[in-house]
Amino acid sequence: MQHAAFKMTLAIAVVSIVTPIVRSPRVSESRPSAGAVLDPDGKALYLKNCKQCHGVLGAPTRAGLNLDAKTPNFTLAAAFVGKSDTDLRTAVANGKGKNMAAFSDKLSAEEISAVVAYLRTLPKT
Repeated sequence: MQHAAFKMTLAIAVVSIVTPIVRSPRVSESRPSAGAVLDPDGKALYLKNCKQCHGVLGAPTRAGLNLDAKTPNFTLAAAFVGKSDTDLRTAVANGKGKNMAAFSDKLSAEEISAVVAYLRTLPKT
């Protein structure tokens, strides 16, 4: 009889723990609604549009250096010294010099800001 009572108590405890998890509204809350506007993914945009010259991790590629020996190395904090987010957004939007393409016709202002925010995460030193 005591064994059966213990099983019943254990079953009630398990159900009381599992039920809130199963019925948790978090699953539906984590999904955006059909009309939701999502923040642009700066990393994905960078990898799609910038990595060819600026490298996957932010260090210039051979192609980038062939276009311009001054292609910045975004893995170094020195690449950002004296550069505001506005400066970086302007460079992405309008291009830089004769070799860096302008992206204002390909990326929205929000996407350009997302790329700049991602660039700020790249420096390692």
